[in-house]
Amino acid sequence: SHKQEQITADFLYKVAQDWIPETIVTKDEQTAFSFWSKYQTIIAKQANSCGGRGVYKIWYENHLFQVDNFNQGQHSFNTFSQVIDYLTTKTKEPIQFVRYLKQVKQGDKRIVVVDGEIYGAYLRRSKSGHWVNNVSSDGECLLAEITNAERKAIAHTVGAYQARGLHTLGYDFLLDDDGVWRISEINAGNIGGFARLEQLTQAPVMARFVDWLIDFSQ
Repeated sequence: SHKQEQITADFLYKVAQDWIPETIVTKDEQTAFSFWSKYQTIIAKQANSCGGRGVYKIWYENHLFQVDNFNQGQHSFNTFSQVIDYLTTKTKEPIQFVRYLKQVKQGDKRIVVVDGEIYGAYLRRSKSGHWVNNVSSDGECLLAEITNAERKAIAHTVGAYQARGLHTLGYDFLLDDDGVWRISEINAGNIGGFARLEQLTQAPVMARFVDWLIDFSQ
């Protein structure tokens, strides 16, 4: 039940609103349109999606609303209402709308956290320069440093997951215009990153994780 709570569209906002870019969660078209009007380029995220499948970039160009998704490509619409219809074709859940970060092509930083302990971080960066940096798309992986601001963000949010029995977390950070890396997602449960960190660091990351699993089970 706690995992089901965590994948809802508004959970991240409730837990980490001080550490994420400007965000709203809504099913209301007018509220979403007002948010777009303020920021002009925004991201729409459907609940419980991964690998960039439910993530859409929305902006206005050539007198049309443009909507881009890595898997579905770019589509144009005459009205914002048509955009909302397109986003809600397969879901009736609220959608998370986020201010678009212009530095997104610098990469998507994954920080692996187990029961509050940081295992390491790596940067996923699109080889084609796309605004989506998922490895399941075309992202390459590079070892990354962890900033004090990121450690602080993790320290202030990890407790909400631990209290719900969610101990294996993949924090994703994106670079904002002011040079600060901000939380874009916190993935819980069967996250990726352990084998990738071991590959990049040559450290026994998997053995460390298995040891934790054994201790936790006991």
